[in-house]
Amino acid sequence: MTDLKEKAIYGMIWSAVERFGYMLIMFLSNLFLARLLSPDDFGLIGMILIFITIANIIVDGGFASALIQKKTINDRDYSTAFYVNIIIALFLYLLLYYSAPCISNFYKEPLLTFLLRVIGIVLLTNSLSVVQIAKIKRELNFKYLGIVSIVSSFLGCCLGVACAFCSLGVWSLVIQMLTISLIRSIMLFVTSSWKPSCYFSIGVLKQQFSFGSMILLSNLIDTIYSNTLPLIIGRSFSSKTLGLYTQARTLESVPNQTLTTIVGQVTFPIFSKLQDEPDKLLNGLRKTTRCLVYINFPLMILLIIIADPLFRILYTEKWVEAVPFFQIACLGGMLSSSIQLNNSILLAQGFSKLFFFSRLVKQLLGFFLILMIAFIGNLWWLMIVGTVLIPLLFLFVSIFYTRRVMPCYGFKEQILNIGDILLISLLCGCISYVLCDYVFLECIFIELCMKVVVYCFSYTLISRYFLVEEFQIFYNEIKQLFVKLKSTKMHL
Repeated sequence: MTDLKEKAIYGMIWSAVERFGYMLIMFLSNLFLARLLSPDDFGLIGMILIFITIANIIVDGGFASALIQKKTINDRDYSTAFYVNIIIALFLYLLLYYSAPCISNFYKEPLLTFLLRVIGIVLLTNSLSVVQIAKIKRELNFKYLGIVSIVSSFLGCCLGVACAFCSLGVWSLVIQMLTISLIRSIMLFVTSSWKPSCYFSIGVLKQQFSFGSMILLSNLIDTIYSNTLPLIIGRSFSSKTLGLYTQARTLESVPNQTLTTIVGQVTFPIFSKLQDEPDKLLNGLRKTTRCLVYINFPLMILLIIIADPLFRILYTEKWVEAVPFFQIACLGGMLSSSIQLNNSILLAQGFSKLFFFSRLVKQLLGFFLILMIAFIGNLWWLMIVGTVLIPLLFLFVSIFYTRRVMPCYGFKEQILNIGDILLISLLCGCISYVLCDYVFLECIFIELCMKVVVYCFSYTLISRYFLVEEFQIFYNEIKQLFVKLKSTKMHL
């Protein structure tokens, strides 16, 4: 248990390095690209990414999760999954290639045909690394995965920004995506200790599909649903509006998805190893949830408060119309961590069918609500329902299904577990707004800094006295980190 705990901590640290490193590189790249390109360029990519994302989910096929979750595994399992991924990727690329004109006509954007045919190559390159990534995660070797991710994203982003400086427009974004995918796959394939053997088993495929099929269907439904809103915005409004929405969601996802992904990548294999120890599993879930929302809640509220000066400084005035999109997205982002952890429990316990049905119920409800609002034709009602009200509904559905597996962790218990953190986060938001928003400041940079300082100071002060456990956990970890750094410098 001690060894597993050490691996979990080490894995979480390197997972954090990987995600923060990747997101930082993508964020900086996006800053340059947003200044060099137009909202229409981002909107065009947003239109075709819907189809690429769905295809990537099918390429994975749920086999990666099946490989991670399986208790005992051998080369036959890895090789079978590898060849299946390649075959599926090739089929889907050909499907996208020949359906590209239809997609272009749907959006009434002629350029999309060629764009989709070129960017679709990422399906082939991604298929080469699915098994390698699953093997790395299973072994909790997040250090190796982090290095590969950071190197590939850095080189790809550099090339993308260089292309933007050369006035290649939307093709800069295409080249960036292709380069990142290609370099990552080559690095993983060449340097990995595992190589595919000449082995393919129908029996092994059936075993993997038995578990992975439900995850595939669940992820597919989830992806289709999550892209329904961009699809409607792109079709009903304009490429500029979709570009503004895409940029807002991109900035919101930097902190939100980074935190969620870090915890999700590490907790799934750890929770899987604890699937026969329900008490330890429940205790781990409670502590993980509180630690995650302790960071996520105040971060999302702070971003809502500083949204206007933040966009003006980072993206210039041409992107200021994206501020309301960003603020609404941050409200919904407060719920994503709790939803993710409830889903991880179902998968870790091996309830892939229950996981599938929970997502199916959520997506059907969400899809129905979005279509109803879409008929109204009001963009802001569409945003509020799609990014706030529906995620809230998703949380309640997730808790409902989690309770069937863990009866002692239902609605009441989860709300009580994080309720105090939410209240303190909102209180600090009010303090920052009242103290800073009514002070006339000519410099938007000073305005942003004041709001950040006031919020962080009040949150730290209040949590010190009301959230002693979470505050102490992070305080001790930071303190130990500084001690280690100081010790390292002394030895040098």
